Amino acid sequence: MRLLWVDDDAPDRFQYEATVLTEDYRIEIMWARSVAEAVQLLSKRTYEAVVLDQMLPFKSDSVVSDYWGGCVILHWLKRSKYPSSAPPAEDPSVLLGKPLPANVGAPVCFVSAFSDDDVHRELLRACDPLLIFPKPLELKMLEEFLRAALSRQPAEAE
Repeated sequence: MRLLWVDDDAPDRFQYEATVLTEDYRIEIMWARSVAEAVQLLSKRTYEAVVLDQMLPFKSDSVVSDYWGGCVILHWLKRSKYPSSAPPAEDPSVLLGKPLPANVGAPVCFVSAFSDDDVHRELLRACDPLLIFPKPLELKMLEEFLRAALSRQPAEAE
Protein backbone atom coordinates (compact mmCIF):
# COMPACT_ATOMS: atom_id res chain seq x y z
CA MET A 1 0.00 0.00 0.00
CA ARG A 2 1.21 3.49 -0.84
CA LEU A 3 0.28 6.30 1.56
CA LEU A 4 0.72 10.04 1.01
CA TRP A 5 1.17 11.93 4.29
CA VAL A 6 0.85 15.71 3.93
CA ASP A 7 1.93 17.76 6.95
CA ASP A 8 4.04 20.88 7.32
CA ASP A 9 5.62 19.36 10.43
CA ALA A 10 8.84 17.49 9.75
CA PRO A 11 8.29 13.77 9.08
CA ASP A 12 10.43 12.92 12.12
CA ARG A 13 7.57 14.19 14.32
CA PHE A 14 5.73 11.04 13.20
CA GLN A 15 8.78 8.75 13.23
CA TYR A 16 7.22 6.19 15.57
CA GLU A 17 4.03 5.97 13.51
CA ALA A 18 5.98 5.77 10.26
CA THR A 19 8.21 2.99 11.59
CA VAL A 20 5.25 0.89 12.75
CA LEU A 21 3.38 1.39 9.48
CA THR A 22 6.32 0.59 7.21
CA GLU A 23 7.58 -2.39 9.22
CA ASP A 24 4.36 -3.97 10.53
CA TYR A 25 2.03 -3.15 7.65
CA ARG A 26 4.51 -2.84 4.76
CA ILE A 27 3.15 0.58 3.88
CA GLU A 28 5.23 2.84 1.66
CA ILE A 29 4.94 6.40 2.96
CA MET A 30 5.59 9.43 0.78
CA TRP A 31 5.79 12.79 2.54
CA ALA A 32 4.71 16.24 1.36
CA ARG A 33 5.16 19.40 3.43
CA SER A 34 3.07 21.84 1.37
CA VAL A 35 0.00 22.12 -0.86
CA ALA A 36 2.22 22.48 -3.93
CA GLU A 37 4.29 19.41 -3.06
CA ALA A 38 1.15 17.34 -2.37
CA VAL A 39 -0.42 18.39 -5.68
CA GLN A 40 2.78 17.46 -7.50
CA LEU A 41 2.94 14.02 -5.89
CA LEU A 42 -0.78 13.34 -6.39
CA SER A 43 -0.45 14.30 -10.05
CA LYS A 44 2.31 11.77 -10.66
CA ARG A 45 1.41 8.65 -8.66
CA THR A 46 -1.52 6.72 -7.29
CA TYR A 47 -1.93 6.46 -3.52
CA GLU A 48 -4.25 4.07 -1.74
CA ALA A 49 -4.76 6.47 1.19
CA VAL A 50 -4.01 10.09 2.08
CA VAL A 51 -3.35 11.66 5.47
CA LEU A 52 -3.75 15.45 5.46
CA ASP A 53 -2.82 18.04 8.05
CA GLN A 54 -5.80 20.33 8.53
CA MET A 55 -3.66 23.36 9.47
CA LEU A 56 -1.55 23.29 6.34
CA PRO A 57 -0.45 26.80 5.31
CA PHE A 58 -1.83 27.88 1.96
CA LYS A 59 -0.62 30.77 -0.16
CA SER A 60 -1.83 31.97 -3.53
CA ASP A 61 -2.05 35.34 -5.26
CA SER A 62 -4.94 36.54 -3.10
CA VAL A 63 -5.17 34.10 -0.18
CA VAL A 64 -2.81 33.50 2.69
CA SER A 65 -4.12 31.13 5.32
CA ASP A 66 -2.74 29.05 8.15
CA TYR A 67 -5.38 26.36 7.90
CA TRP A 68 -7.09 26.13 4.51
CA GLY A 69 -4.40 24.14 2.70
CA GLY A 70 -5.85 20.80 3.70
CA CYS A 71 -9.25 21.95 2.41
CA VAL A 72 -7.71 22.93 -0.93
CA ILE A 73 -6.14 19.50 -1.38
CA LEU A 74 -9.28 17.68 -0.27
CA HIS A 75 -11.59 19.62 -2.59
CA TRP A 76 -9.23 19.07 -5.53
CA LEU A 77 -8.73 15.41 -4.71
CA LYS A 78 -12.45 14.75 -4.38
CA ARG A 79 -13.28 16.86 -7.45
CA SER A 80 -15.73 18.89 -5.45
CA LYS A 81 -16.65 22.48 -6.13
CA TYR A 82 -15.00 25.00 -3.87
CA PRO A 83 -17.61 26.28 -1.42
CA SER A 84 -18.18 30.01 -1.59
CA SER A 85 -17.38 30.54 2.07
CA ALA A 86 -13.95 28.93 1.92
CA PRO A 87 -10.99 31.21 1.22
CA PRO A 88 -9.60 28.93 -1.52
CA ALA A 89 -12.75 29.65 -3.55
CA GLU A 90 -11.40 33.14 -4.11
CA ASP A 91 -8.29 31.93 -5.85
CA PRO A 92 -7.76 28.24 -6.58
CA SER A 93 -4.99 29.23 -9.02
CA VAL A 94 -2.51 26.99 -7.25
CA LEU A 95 -4.33 24.07 -8.88
CA LEU A 96 -5.00 25.53 -12.32
CA GLY A 97 -3.43 23.47 -15.05
CA LYS A 98 -2.77 20.59 -12.67
CA PRO A 99 -4.27 17.27 -13.74
CA LEU A 100 -6.62 15.62 -11.31
CA PRO A 101 -5.04 12.63 -9.63
CA ALA A 102 -5.76 9.10 -10.71
CA ASN A 103 -6.61 8.33 -7.09
CA VAL A 104 -9.63 10.57 -6.64
CA GLY A 105 -11.38 7.81 -4.67
CA ALA A 106 -8.57 7.29 -2.18
CA PRO A 107 -9.67 7.34 1.46
CA VAL A 108 -8.64 10.54 3.26
CA CYS A 109 -8.21 11.35 6.93
CA PHE A 110 -7.11 14.53 8.64
CA VAL A 111 -4.81 15.00 11.60
CA SER A 112 -5.09 18.29 13.40
CA ALA A 113 -4.17 20.15 16.55
CA PHE A 114 -6.87 22.67 15.66
CA SER A 115 -10.64 22.46 15.90
CA ASP A 116 -12.92 24.87 14.07
CA ASP A 117 -16.55 24.13 13.18
CA ASP A 118 -16.43 26.32 10.04
CA VAL A 119 -13.42 24.45 8.71
CA HIS A 120 -15.00 21.09 9.52
CA ARG A 121 -18.18 22.06 7.64
CA GLU A 122 -16.11 22.95 4.56
CA LEU A 123 -14.25 19.65 4.77
CA LEU A 124 -17.52 17.71 5.06
CA ARG A 125 -18.72 19.26 1.81
CA ALA A 126 -15.92 17.46 0.01
CA CYS A 127 -15.64 14.28 2.05
CA ASP A 128 -18.41 12.66 4.03
CA PRO A 129 -17.82 10.82 6.27
CA LEU A 130 -14.90 12.88 7.46
CA LEU A 131 -12.22 11.49 9.75
CA ILE A 132 -10.30 14.01 11.84
CA PHE A 133 -7.76 12.61 14.27
CA PRO A 134 -6.40 14.94 16.96
CA LYS A 135 -2.72 15.63 17.48
CA PRO A 136 -0.88 14.17 19.19
CA LEU A 137 -1.87 11.33 16.92
CA GLU A 138 -2.96 8.02 18.40
CA LEU A 139 -1.45 5.26 16.30
CA LYS A 140 -4.45 2.99 16.92
CA MET A 141 -6.79 5.44 15.15
CA LEU A 142 -4.49 5.68 12.14
CA GLU A 143 -4.10 1.89 12.00
CA GLU A 144 -7.90 1.46 11.91
CA PHE A 145 -8.17 3.99 9.06
CA LEU A 146 -5.45 2.21 7.08
CA ARG A 147 -6.93 -1.25 7.72
CA ALA A 148 -10.20 0.01 6.25
CA ALA A 149 -8.31 1.48 3.28
CA LEU A 150 -6.46 -1.81 2.76
CA SER A 151 -9.73 -3.75 2.82
CA ARG A 152 -10.88 -1.66 -0.17
CA GLN A 153 -7.91 -2.83 -2.26
CA PRO A 154 -8.31 -5.72 -4.70
CA ALA A 155 -6.50 -8.86 -3.66
CA GLU A 156 -3.01 -9.17 -5.12
CA ALA A 157 -2.31 -11.95 -7.57
CA GLU A 158 -0.42 -14.78 -5.98
